[in-house]
Amino acid sequence: MSETERYDAPLQRGMLTDTSCGDGTLASVLAEATTGRWQGVAYTTAGACALREVYGEAGTARLRNTDGKEVDPDTVYELRLWSVETSSDESLLARELRWLNGTGGVEVTVRRKAEAVDGGKAAAGESDRPCWYRHNSYLQHGASAPYKGSDAMTSIEVFTEEAAYGNTVFVDEIMTGRWN
Repeated sequence: MSETERYDAPLQRGMLTDTSCGDGTLASVLAEATTGRWQGVAYTTAGACALREVYGEAGTARLRNTDGKEVDPDTVYELRLWSVETSSDESLLARELRWLNGTGGVEVTVRRKAEAVDGGKAAAGESDRPCWYRHNSYLQHGASAPYKGSDAMTSIEVFTEEAAYGNTVFVDEIMTGRWN
């Protein structure tokens, strides 16, 4: 499937899940991100930072931005980390950890609809909601498009049914790509 076909594809059925992550502190959300490979965005009192990695052990995890400098966790007031690792779980399309100062943390996932993966054998969790999804991508700042193989940041757009009238509405976008 070409990139054009991939992004022009119709919406597909999936499941959107959101669950509490950690105890509400930034440190607890970072502890969740010490396994696997994560990238993201930290909104700090000094501006937004593109994050290349989370490193260290649970309890002492740190953030490194794309220019290699460490991000001071005391300046972070909002954090979005997405998994850039391919998973052995065929149903998992996107996974993101989010934290907002004073509100706490949440893990958001999008999965292919269970029937398409395992014949419907997987049990739905409490926070699972039916959704539709489609792949999306953005040109990254500094990319050399359109002539030299532009660097794209990929994502999954998520839509659900609006309860009152049955309209399909955009509800979220979960990043999946790597910074160039």
